[in-house]
Amino acid sequence: MGSVGVRCCFNQAWNPRREARSPESADRIALTHAERTLRGVRRLSEATVVRLLLIGTAVLVGGAVLLVAAHMAFIEIGNKVVTLRTQRQDDSWQETRLWIVDDDVSLWLHSGGTAWKERFDGDPVVELERGDQTLRYRAHAVPGAHPNVDDLLRKKYGLSDRWVRFISPDNEDTVAVRLDSCGS
Repeated sequence: MGSVGVRCCFNQAWNPRREARSPESADRIALTHAERTLRGVRRLSEATVVRLLLIGTAVLVGGAVLLVAAHMAFIEIGNKVVTLRTQRQDDSWQETRLWIVDDDVSLWLHSGGTAWKERFDGDPVVELERGDQTLRYRAHAVPGAHPNVDDLLRKKYGLSDRWVRFISPDNEDTVAVRLDSCGS
């Protein structure tokens, strides 16, 4: 009697796939798997690849638009925004909507960038529209850290201030602008 097809160890049923394989058969199985994988990749048509790229691009663009919209909404939220008018060298006026805080001595604007600092060279007279009132102030750019102004902004604008500072954090170009009254 031969032992063909009989397996009695540990009460396992005989399965021809479990039999020991030669290294050549293992390579053949690996190649077969690799070939199947490549066939799957080749099946993606050019139209499918283009469609996937367009979907990915649309998701990225949509995310960027949502980020900008959220940023703008946080800046404008609560109507606590003023309009500052500064005079350009050609005598035209430039309007900027921004946040303002009051430290009981002066009004403060918080801005970033060297372009802002240049707008306030020579302590110019600016116009500030707050609600339905427009007043004139002398603007003084005050470079450097201003923890008091930062605290006032954080208290007044809360989550909006945290969001804006997350998106565009302060750096060495950040400028606080003090506005001192110069009459009507």
